[in-house]
Amino acid sequence: MKICNYITYIFIIIFLLQTINLHAFQEPVQNTEKSSETLDLNKLNTTSNTIENQFDVKSKSKKFIVQKRKSKQIDSVYISMYKIIDYEGKSVSVDTSLTIKKEYTNNFLRKDYFELLPFVNMGHAFNKLGYNFFEENLIPQIGQKSKHTSYFKTEDIKYYNVPTPFTELFFRTTMEQGQLSDALITLNLNPNFNFAIAYRGMRSQGKYVNQRSNNEAFRYSFNYNSKNHKYNFIGHYVSQNIGNNENGGVTEQSLSQFELGDPEFKERSVLNVRLKKANNELKGKRSFFKQNYFLKGDSNLKNENSLSVFHEFLKVDVGNLRLCLCCKAH
Repeated sequence: MKICNYITYIFIIIFLLQTINLHAFQEPVQNTEKSSETLDLNKLNTTSNTIENQFDVKSKSKKFIVQKRKSKQIDSVYISMYKIIDYEGKSVSVDTSLTIKKEYTNNFLRKDYFELLPFVNMGHAFNKLGYNFFEENLIPQIGQKSKHTSYFKTEDIKYYNVPTPFTELFFRTTMEQGQLSDALITLNLNPNFNFAIAYRGMRSQGKYVNQRSNNEAFRYSFNYNSKNHKYNFIGHYVSQNIGNNENGGVTEQSLSQFELGDPEFKERSVLNVRLKKANNELKGKRSFFKQNYFLKGDSNLKNENSLSVFHEFLKVDVGNLRLCLCCKAH
């Protein structure tokens, strides 16, 4: 019996030792599994963080590139790129500053009245107080010289070259009843071709009887340059109408009554005039084309020394035609 008891005790001790060993081996395995899981999670977190950081860096770089492109696009257009070109090909930049010079051009002609004496009503005739010794015309010119100050001649039409559409609006009131407005819009269909459309309309009642004046002028112009700026082609079409009522001046009796201060003749609109149904009208339509080919230099006129061959076509109203082919050296 004692031997059996000893054997049972031995088996119990062995069983306990085995269970203890099993528990001892199972706990580190679980710990290793947990540690491997934590390592995997840490790796995932680090990879996700690196991916997020890379994505943030890429997004920031993309945003920076987009902002840089936008800033380049915004800064790539300057006011000096808006060019106004005259008949001879010389260009000036658009001026948007507010100066005293702009105040002198805030009138019917849109230029300074220096050496010009306007009549009483706006849009009427002008008397020249100066004489130009350099303008000598060998062929007969159209009459009504006093009205030609407000008449758009070939040299008065402007051509443009702009990076974006450009609009100019001008408006002011006239004497007693009426308004003056001048609108212009121009744009480039491509870097080499530009066209402009402009219209001026004016109506002024005046302060005296039968003194109304009206003026209408439609202008269309275009400007084309080849890619190498060796060839230039410009042209315009103008249709204008200048009309005025003529009263012949105030009668002597009305003038004396006005100067004596008669209360019934204080208003200028009640004074008697010499003519009450007289009027005159000046109409004109013109088509003009000019092409230049530069043998030396180009149409930018950056160099003072240039040689070009040009051809002009001018048609005024119906039948008046002038062709010119010659060489010109600047």
